[in-house]
Amino acid sequence: MDDGVALAVTMREPRGGCSGAVVIIPGGLQSGLPLLETDQSDALVDAGLTVVAFDPRGRGDSEGAEDANGPTGQDDLAALTRWVAARERVDPDAVVLFSRSFGAAMAAGALSRHDDLAVLAWLDYEGPGWLEEDLAYAVGIGPDALRAYAEQVDDTAAWWDAREPAGLIGGVTVPYWRFQGLPDHALGGRIAHTFACIDSAAAVPEVTYNGRPLSLPTTTEKLTTGAVDGGLEPDDSLLTSALLRLLSGAD
Repeated sequence: MDDGVALAVTMREPRGGCSGAVVIIPGGLQSGLPLLETDQSDALVDAGLTVVAFDPRGRGDSEGAEDANGPTGQDDLAALTRWVAARERVDPDAVVLFSRSFGAAMAAGALSRHDDLAVLAWLDYEGPGWLEEDLAYAVGIGPDALRAYAEQVDDTAAWWDAREPAGLIGGVTVPYWRFQGLPDHALGGRIAHTFACIDSAAAVPEVTYNGRPLSLPTTTEKLTTGAVDGGLEPDDSLLTSALLRLLSGAD
């Protein structure tokens, strides 16, 4: 990165010539490198796509201090996306960002704050909407960890604002593909976060919900009806098929 911090990045390329690429953004405050060794990544590479995973700064094998998907992490993702698009065997017009859960904050921030990132689309798996509000409904250790980071800074409100996907997505101008199951992986039966993201996506040229085009404005009732009943995993075939349709025309 520009400040000298080294990020750990792993990339799997298919045999052959130029290909589209998927950049996977890990959920929560998790490492990303293990996501390259999944059945989903295998399927994408087998279909002729490049798959890229990374550990955000302060996590796993990457240097630096944890930024909790804030502006520094967003800038890192923008730099990584440019690097991927410039690879000799990657089609620069066929790069997709695929965020898991809270990784949506990093994706939304990178895309809204760096308008030179001409990615083909952003796939968002069950990202939060208004993060600080949604955490009241979340389970696990993640909410406490994020609150602890926020309490370490002088301007707590600004810290949250910089990581609110629903607040950042208004500046995103690439197609937005949202994937949502009920129950949500972290928020149970809550659907307000999905509505918040989609309702705020005013500048995107296309909104797709669970693989189907969605007309705006929408309603919470329509989003509830259209959610995947029984829940959805990030490596579900529904998401894999969407990536293949976007990047290789396969299904």
